[in-house]
Amino acid sequence: MLKSNESVLLGNYFNEANVLIKNTANELKKEYFFELDDFNQTKNVEGLETVANLIKNLLFLEKNTYPDSPNMGIGIQNFQFELLNDSTIEKIRQEIMEQVDTYLDSVFIKTLLVKKITNNTIRNTLGLGFEVTIGGNNPISEGQFFLILQGKPDTREVLSQILF
Repeated sequence: MLKSNESVLLGNYFNEANVLIKNTANELKKEYFFELDDFNQTKNVEGLETVANLIKNLLFLEKNTYPDSPNMGIGIQNFQFELLNDSTIEKIRQEIMEQVDTYLDSVFIKTLLVKKITNNTIRNTLGLGFEVTIGGNNPISEGQFFLILQGKPDTREVLSQILF
């Protein structure tokens, strides 16, 4: 569970990131991380990478984390204990669509594919394919990315990887 000041900081982070996306007149602003790159500069991403990271953050954020936005977040780590059938996959898909529509209103998901990935060695893995338009009514960019999530039920961890 997050401490109160961490919760406020993350809430401010989401609010500031959403404002950056809303204010996209000609280009999408940068998203800054709390880490340094190889050149000892603040690490940042822009454009489609920013959107992918914001959606990933919404996926991992649990509802009721922020008192002023109690419905924000999906809590994807909780789904690894559910039977991953067509009904659950559709529930996850609808939840992602609603969250992005509500909290990232300058991002429009044109296509969202949610698929369970299984074989003899891979379990608890979900693939999400996104085709998005950035910029609201005046689209400035569009693109595709994939998000792979793999759950570890023994620790409740979910590993993630964004692919462009």
